[in-house]
Amino acid sequence: MTCEKKQFLRPSPPPASGRTISRLADAGKRNNIVAHQSLIQLHDIYSHREVWQALSPKARGELTQMRSLGFDGYYPDNADFERIESAIGRESAECRTALQNIAVIKDIINTQEALWSMMAEAYPYPDLMLLLQDTTAAMHHLPDENGGRIVTFGSARTATGSDVFDAARWINETIVTGSLREDGTSEQVITGAGPGIMKAANLGAMQGRWNIMKILKNQLAEAPDEGSVHAAIFKARTQMHSIGVRIALPFEASWNEHLQLCLTIKNFAPRKGGLVSAAMGRSVSHNGDEHTKSPNHPAVFVHKGGFGTDDEAYEAALLIQCGKSPNMPILAVGKEVSDKFHASIEKMEQWNAISPDDWGIITECKDEVDAVEKYHSLHGIEMSEFTKAQVTNRRPVANNNNGDETNGYRE
Repeated sequence: MTCEKKQFLRPSPPPASGRTISRLADAGKRNNIVAHQSLIQLHDIYSHREVWQALSPKARGELTQMRSLGFDGYYPDNADFERIESAIGRESAECRTALQNIAVIKDIINTQEALWSMMAEAYPYPDLMLLLQDTTAAMHHLPDENGGRIVTFGSARTATGSDVFDAARWINETIVTGSLREDGTSEQVITGAGPGIMKAANLGAMQGRWNIMKILKNQLAEAPDEGSVHAAIFKARTQMHSIGVRIALPFEASWNEHLQLCLTIKNFAPRKGGLVSAAMGRSVSHNGDEHTKSPNHPAVFVHKGGFGTDDEAYEAALLIQCGKSPNMPILAVGKEVSDKFHASIEKMEQWNAISPDDWGIITECKDEVDAVEKYHSLHGIEMSEFTKAQVTNRRPVANNNNGDETNGYRE
């Protein structure tokens, strides 16, 4: 793998220092709504190559640090912004464009700080304010960006390079790449941002993004004057293919390295709600027609996991069962995972706790190839030539029961 590709596949910033986080925490500079909107503006700078390349190394370092703060839910104070703006400078049009994005971020901060200050006076409970901010960011702002997404649930303890890791990586790479549309958009991936299966899915999404840029560049080489190809490349660059909604846990040191955007949620409920809501492409108020407004085809892929994986999968199933969310595929990947859900649902039916129709909510898949095929059939979409080739040439590994590094993906 070339150095360029390695760097491309790892867009996540390194975590900010504990000292910086403590300073901003003491100053009350944590708000996931601000963080999310700031990261979108920073992505705009990062994805416009001519702007990013025109910035000095110092300016790039400051903006990378700012992304890192956003991944953790924090944002700079006034002194930080003075340093950032000074590093960017005004020497070129590209620098002035970056400063416009910074000005938008500052306006967002001023608006949100005024709003939450008013709310804090009415409800003087700091923990409640943080919970509301996290919930609003995860369940309203995030789902409203670009429609539904592919969500992957599975264990954070899965070894990188294991067969189940490679199965999750392959599914997401195949769907993201194979769903490329003429306008440069494609399916997007969201996970819990941690290691294991989550890392595999985010890696697959970034590999899909790499493939998409190669495909579009090849199209441009064949037709250099074709305006629609230029527009598609621009659209693909600005799209976020790999997203995470993280929660800090003892065995998850930080977010994984394959993320373009990440939210760090302090409470499980809004984090889980955000993942499911983002999959469905809906805000808190479900009106039933979300899928018709988006070209994306959302789904949940469930791999081997523990309590959290089961909780997330059944949460999605419950919302669909009760009509509280649009219907979308929930796919259990691999024989063991499918057998586990089958046995549980069978027991629920014996207890008369569910209806026969509920069997269709979770789809059993014998392996990762079967999962991709059923994803397309359940959505009624034809596989692209890329996807057909991937499905034909893939030797399934999801059922190999090997938790160590195998012949799967190695970094």
